[in-house]
Amino acid sequence: MIDTGRFVVLLFVLLAIWQLAKVLQKEKAALGLSHLSIPQLATLKYRLSQSQKTLFFLALFFFGLAFCNPAISEKGISALPPPPRKGIAIYLVIDESGSMGESLPFEGGKTMTKNAFVKELGREIIEKRKDDLIGLIGFARKADILCPLTLDKNVLLSRLNGMHVVENDDEEGTAIGYAIFKTTNLIVSTKHFAEREKTKKKPTYSIDNQIIIVLTDGLQSPNPLDRANPFRFMRVEEACDAAAQNGIRVYYVGVDPALESSEFRSDADKMEKAVTSTQGEFFITNNSEPIRKIFSQIDTLTKSELYQPTAEVSEKEAMHSLQPVCILIGLLFLSLGVLVETLFARVAP
Repeated sequence: MIDTGRFVVLLFVLLAIWQLAKVLQKEKAALGLSHLSIPQLATLKYRLSQSQKTLFFLALFFFGLAFCNPAISEKGISALPPPPRKGIAIYLVIDESGSMGESLPFEGGKTMTKNAFVKELGREIIEKRKDDLIGLIGFARKADILCPLTLDKNVLLSRLNGMHVVENDDEEGTAIGYAIFKTTNLIVSTKHFAEREKTKKKPTYSIDNQIIIVLTDGLQSPNPLDRANPFRFMRVEEACDAAAQNGIRVYYVGVDPALESSEFRSDADKMEKAVTSTQGEFFITNNSEPIRKIFSQIDTLTKSELYQPTAEVSEKEAMHSLQPVCILIGLLFLSLGVLVETLFARVAP
């Protein structure tokens, strides 16, 4: 297989060079030195000297062919593992409010920002749930979709690493209710479109169970400027009711031990009651133990099922580039041309 466009360009260039060479070619008054030696050797040298232009032209042709990037195809069976066919959808809903930039001692005595710690928890989830769809939401005053549900863990990790806390006061807030409600609607929409594609006989990922994991250092605290906004000021209880009605479990992981103090006890109890109503759980921790507990609960749900491809799906076409070979042949002809020019095509003016 050859890049057709480049090959056409190569043909035009070679034709142009050939025509230009014919126009500029002039007979020189010269005597080939090879004619003065032994007759048989002279004839051989003469023939070699005449091949000089052909060798250079062939070198040019193969260099041009390398420019076209030719390749040969080879059909075989794909060595890639089959993608999952159905399983669990997990949305990581991560707090980006300014307080997440504060440092605290965490698991193992390490001191780091709360933002860095929840990123570690997020990475653990992404790397260990290889066959589950995972999405990423960042929230503070509002909730932003950083990555929709996907099986591409490299993209997820890249988006996770790029998360940062908000810097402007206008963006501050901890609108957990709004973040849960928005994420719930994203999951419902994803399932709807998956079912629609399935009716078209297209391979899709069927979501049998869905989970929201909220990673934050606070409790519900929307920006006061959003008081008149029914969505951004939505109570956690209302958002969790919507999640429960759609079969979505909500897990809350608070990463600031201060949340266990009496100052926050009342709000923490409300949060715990709301998330447990979805069959989720409420954690306040400075280590990754809650993530392992969440994993153990996830594993009791429907397991991911691998997609079983047909023979046509599993067959792939491997392309092998011939560009290095063309360059090597071009260099060989160029070297022969230089050798002939140096040893056999000498002339006496």
